[in-house]
Amino acid sequence: MIELVDWCRSEVARRPSLTNSQAEALRRLVIVTPTRNRTDFLVRQAAFWGDTPARLLIMDGSDKAVSSQLEGLFGEYSNIEYRHEPAGWSARLEMAGGAIDRPYAVLCGDDEFLMPAGLASAIGLLDREHSMAGCIGQALGFYPTRRHRRLRFAEGYDYLRIRSTATDGGERILASMAEYDAATCYAVLRSDVWRESWGSVYDWSCPSANEVQQALAVHARGCLGVVDDLYWLRSMENSPVNRIERRFTLIDWWRSDEHEAEREGFVDCIARDLEAEGVALGADARRLVIQAVGVLVEAIDLRNETAGWSGGRPPERGRPRPLEMIRDLSNRFLPDVVHVALGDILESFRRLAGRSSKRRLGGIRRVERWCSERLLTATPEISEILGQVERTVKTFHRARVSD
Repeated sequence: MIELVDWCRSEVARRPSLTNSQAEALRRLVIVTPTRNRTDFLVRQAAFWGDTPARLLIMDGSDKAVSSQLEGLFGEYSNIEYRHEPAGWSARLEMAGGAIDRPYAVLCGDDEFLMPAGLASAIGLLDREHSMAGCIGQALGFYPTRRHRRLRFAEGYDYLRIRSTATDGGERILASMAEYDAATCYAVLRSDVWRESWGSVYDWSCPSANEVQQALAVHARGCLGVVDDLYWLRSMENSPVNRIERRFTLIDWWRSDEHEAEREGFVDCIARDLEAEGVALGADARRLVIQAVGVLVEAIDLRNETAGWSGGRPPERGRPRPLEMIRDLSNRFLPDVVHVALGDILESFRRLAGRSSKRRLGGIRRVERWCSERLLTATPEISEILGQVERTVKTFHRARVSD
């Protein structure tokens, strides 16, 4: 752990400075990071956010707290608060809601990156548009190579210019479920909206139901804004902590006779919230919840059918195609820089052959060429930001191995 601690301090020291406007915006933000059994990645969050104006609130649900050495490291940065709370996900988020002391809050995965410039842009929009409950920016996914020396990127969610403008809460809710894209989960929210959404979710047996409850609560309280800036880098480094639970899909849960009583409680819970917000009353509130989730389930069914999935799950993988075999072999035996370059070449062939999903963007040099206009406009600044993140990920994993 000594290597990681030293690495964290050096990263904080060398991190690029924020602009004045970014610093002013982040001074009004709390970043809530729930975590469990990923101590190393908490060090990475500390390296990314330590000594910045944003407040980082770590809610650790691990059986054991971090070592005194790490508590000391976190204590070196006045903007980081580490809390060991060996409780469930929802209980920790409720505790976090009670600790939010700034105008805005955002959820951040322990292994992911929220971009300061994107967060600042989102806060700026919320400052101007008081009817908005929250705001999110553009997302990319990243995949480290096997030796963690290079990153490959892929399109994230398609958030570009999808702004909800409906003034009626019921219309907003139905529209959001018809094209659901998890936009509210990692959006910057006004602090009261965060407490009344993430800070008030239940521990349903289906994890996706927690997410839907949060989304409905946000849309009941106002529109969701979207900025064009790069905002969120989704990590593909780790398997979900609750991987087994996530196999139980929303479709399974919503249509299961076994979970009928729990579903009724789910509907009643959200209906009470909609009533409290004046979106709908009595039986109309229950009907709206049932209709909204039904719209989402049908939309998921349609996406799965289009993708050739069955029961909400991807099909079993068949025999690898030649290009996939070449890519996998290069990942195992070639240097990372060669592997990424070869992958970019293979992706070019896939695109020429019409076999690419066009979600793969490849290495940093290819992001600017292949970044879809519907995702975000690639700029030299984006390449610079991605290069900084690639260096952080590379040196982080190198320090982990040294420990």
